This record gives sequence, C-alpha cells and structure tokens, in this order.
Amino acid sequence: MASNTFSKNPDVLKKATAAAHTPEALKKRSENRAVNRLVKNEIFNNLRESLLKQTGDKTYYSDFINKFLTDAKQHPAGGCGKLLASAIFSPELLNNLDEASEKEMAKNLDFLRYRIIKECFRQQRDVIIDTERARKITIMCSRRAGKTYTARSLINYVAVNPDSPIFYYNLTFNNAVEQMFDIVVQEAENIGLGIKRKSKIDGIINFVNNSVVNFRGNKDNSEADKSRGFKARCVIIDEAGHQRNMEYLINDVIQPMLADYTDSVLVLQGTPPRAPHTYFERAVKSSEYAHYSWTMMENPNIPNPEELIKSICVSKGLTIDSPLIQREYLGKIAYDTEAQVFRGYKTFTAERTGAFINIPKNFIPDAIYIGNDYGWAAYNGIVGIACNTKLKQAYIYYEHKFNRASVSDVVNSNRVAVDEGRKLIMRSPANDIGNVKIYGDTSDNSTIYEMSQTYGLPAFKAYKYDKATAIEQLAEEMRTGRLLIPAAGACADECDQTLYKRDSEDHIIAEIDDDVFHPDIMMALLYASRAMFVDYGYDTGGTASSL
Repeated sequence: MASNTFSKNPDVLKKATAAAHTPEALKKRSENRAVNRLVKNEIFNNLRESLLKQTGDKTYYSDFINKFLTDAKQHPAGGCGKLLASAIFSPELLNNLDEASEKEMAKNLDFLRYRIIKECFRQQRDVIIDTERARKITIMCSRRAGKTYTARSLINYVAVNPDSPIFYYNLTFNNAVEQMFDIVVQEAENIGLGIKRKSKIDGIINFVNNSVVNFRGNKDNSEADKSRGFKARCVIIDEAGHQRNMEYLINDVIQPMLADYTDSVLVLQGTPPRAPHTYFERAVKSSEYAHYSWTMMENPNIPNPEELIKSICVSKGLTIDSPLIQREYLGKIAYDTEAQVFRGYKTFTAERTGAFINIPKNFIPDAIYIGNDYGWAAYNGIVGIACNTKLKQAYIYYEHKFNRASVSDVVNSNRVAVDEGRKLIMRSPANDIGNVKIYGDTSDNSTIYEMSQTYGLPAFKAYKYDKATAIEQLAEEMRTGRLLIPAAGACADECDQTLYKRDSEDHIIAEIDDDVFHPDIMMALLYASRAMFVDYGYDTGGTASSL
C-alpha cells in the first residue's frame, strides 16, 4: 500500500526523482557499476581458468562435454539426452534448415529453368516466361515458326516445378505422341530433369520430382472425357484452329482440371484456321487471353525463309497473296472460301421461337422433311424443311443442334419438329399431314426404331448412297435460293465452316475435310433433302426405307 501511495503522490514522486539525479547519486551509481564489472570479470576469469585447466591431456571443459554427449547417446530418454534434443531440435534451428533447403532447391530449379530458356529464341522465351503471369495464352503462327518446340520447352519448364501435372492435346493420340514425346524426353535429359518412367504406349512421362506429362487426342467427346477427374497445372492444345468440339473440350473438361492451381495456364496454339467461326479464332480475338504471333521469319533456325516461301509459291503455282500462303506461311487469317462446300448459300431473316423459325406466312408447303444426324459422342443435328414440291421452293423451319443428348432428348426434339411441321402443312386444308416424315441417320437404327415403334413418330431410315453427288445438288439448291436457310443460325454457321479437302498441290478434292470441321446439322439437312429430291424427280434423290 505504501508504494502505491508513494507512486500516486506527485510531490513525493517529484522529490524522489530529483534526489536520484543529484551529482552525488549519479557518482555513486557509476562507482557501483564499475565494481560490478570488475567482480563479473573476475568470476569469468576464474571460471575460464578452471574449465580450461589441463589435467593430463584433457581439460575439465572438454571432458565434461564428452561425458555429456556419451550419456546422451547411451540414454536418449535421460536428462542429458532430453536436454541435447531440445537444443538440436529447436524451432529456430529447424526453420533455418528448412529455409536453407528451400533456397538450395529454388536455386537448382532456377538453374534448370535457365537451361531451358537459354536455348529458346526471343518469341519462345516471351511465351514461356509469360505463363508465370497469364492464365490463358494463344499462339497463332505460321508453319515452321517453332510452335512445336515452344510447347516442348514449356512442358519441361512447368515440369521443373515438383508435383506438376501437364496435359498436351493434339488432333489424335498418335499425333500427340509422335510430335511431342521424344523431343520432351530429349530436352529433359539434356537439362538434367530426371525421368522416372516413360511410355509411348500409355502416352505418359513421369518425372523424379512427381511432375507428369499426359499426351492426349481429341477426335471426339468420348476421347475428351478420358481427361475428366484429373488435375492440371498446364494444358496445351496444339492445332487449335483445327480441333473438333473445342467448346466441349475446354468448357466441360479442361476448365475444371485447371481449378486446383492458382498458377495454372491454358495455351492454345496453331496456324490460322481455314474456316471461320472457330473457337481458336474467337480466343485469339478475346481479351481473356494473352496473344502471341510470329512467323518463320522470326525463327533463327530457318535459313532464308523468304526464299523458301518463294519456292513454295512456284511449286504450287500460287502467288504470295494466295490464302494458303497468307495463312500457312505468313500466319495471317485468310479463309479458304474457294473450298467451301456450300459456298454462296442464300438466307432469309425471321423471328425464332427456340429451334422453330417463322417462315413467311404466305408460303404454303405441301411436304415436310425432317433430317436427323446422331453424334452421341459429339453433336446431334435435327433440321426441318418446309417445301412446296410443285414450286420446288423450300425453307428451313426448324434447326436444333445439341451436344451429348439422350434418346429422349432426340425424341422430344423430333416431336416438336413434327408438331410444328404439321401446323405449317395445314396452312392449306387440302394438304395431307401424312407428308410430314423423319429421316434418321442409319448409324443408329435403334433410335429410329424407338421413335417409330415406341413413340409413334413417322420415322424412316435415310438414303445415304452417292453422298458426294447429293451434296453437290444440295449446295446448288442453296446457292440458287431454291432452299433458303435462316440467317445466323446453326445451318449457316456450318455452311461457313464445312470445307472440301485439298491435296498436296492445293487442289480441291470433292470430299468433306472432317479434320477441319465435321458438319452435323448439315448432314441432317442432307438426309432430309434426299427425300425432297425424290419428290422433285431428281436423280440425286434416294428413297428412304422403313424399319
């Protein structure tokens, strides 16, 4: 209580503070400190002499430590053992060891990355380094620009980071392995990135640090589904301008794979596409992606690229302005419009209600043809033609393109097409609703059977012979406007993208190039048109068959 009273008494506190700072008090305090230092030094000197005093060939100090360590070793659970363990395994020591280990590992990883980067030319380095910042990247280049080796070095660059799953996609599994497997292994071995297991058959490279590269194809949705459930730090899609079902592959499969890593990256790379409306082109023009583009002119490993391009022009009989040269060798978007199968098609503009299109009210059809193309691993296409067979004039009144549908989805879509078709055909009471028929892809007769026998729909097997001739006839009907399709619809979109193949000399071959784009709803339209051509009296028609 006295001390509390003293501390709360300002006058007493003031006097005590002043007394403690008088010259006499300060001098006394200094003398006491000097004495204390002398006493402490004397004690330390005596202690040091006693500890280090030789007794034979040993000092007390060294003998004590030896006995202490011996006891700790023999009895780790004893007092000496516990005391030593607490000193050795202190948090500070472990943290220092972890920090030193991490610094050494980072130094080693940085050296491996350096060895990868130093072999790349500038454009390749820019892409690889940017993956540490950008989460989505597009690379649109000409041929011989070094895209393949960019992907190779990026794979190993990411694999340097332990526990990194990486996926590389090409058009097919075989393409992925043939183009990338060996060069990834070779570079990894050259830089000292240890490989634990590699298998071309399985399309996999396992690294010692638990990173892994998976090689995949994307020929259809079922192949894309093989990647479901995996995690990925890096995904590279090669030949992105020519891949099928990119929306499904990226949106449904790959995006969830990348979700587990904050530093994950998606890279789309390839030459410019031959056809418009591709996912790759949309990505190249999207602000979501970081974009890179260069040509063989910037590739220091290609000698005299200008002369190479000139020689290609001469050998193919092309000029530098040819879409092929512009696209493949100068890396510019230049569509192959000459090879469009349905070039010059005519459209009409109308309001839509779902898949139903409001055709002109003054048009009186006397026949309805509904085509079906089934793609259980890809897209299904259902299209309806409203036709006046006497005038040989037709409109698309129904178009429905949908992904990964069940049989019930197909049935329901056809039911809507039939119901709407019957309403159109009854614009004239003299017409027969029996002229509304479905023509299904014979690759799946079970669906046609179910529609016919279970649901009572007027379903028949489509005529599919002489396909090439029938496609030419269909293209002519569309080009002349005798068959009009809805503007900006699924049919118009596929018309723009469906191309004929070209041979090695760039000559057009009358065969649809499925590697560029596989039409779905246009095949449904073809099946429907074969029945229409029969009613027109064309030789290109084909009689459908019942089950």
